[in-house]
Amino acid sequence: MYKWAVESNNSSNIKHYKKLTEIKIELLNGSSNSDSLTAVTDLLKSSGYTVSKVGNTSSTAKTTIINRKKVSDSNINSIKSILGVGNISSGDDNNNAHITVIIGNDYNK
Repeated sequence: MYKWAVESNNSSNIKHYKKLTEIKIELLNGSSNSDSLTAVTDLLKSSGYTVSKVGNTSSTAKTTIINRKKVSDSNINSIKSILGVGNISSGDDNNNAHITVIIGNDYNK
């Protein structure tokens, strides 16, 4: 059984259905807790998402979810709900990921 997502095509306003596993997420750990990256990876994978890249970045206070490929608001909000935190923004297109999540020090699971 597949979990489904909706991705909108901004140029024609047509909704395209994709399996959640096709939504690639880049995770960057900007928290002071090295275990956060593993915890968030496991949470997102168990929810049906694909984590395509992981790494570290400079320390940040707030978790940020960056929509890079016009993924539907419902999926972005789903990720925020899974994490329990997250400021949502849009960003430049990234060939490696639909969404970038930067884990901040506000993440406490």
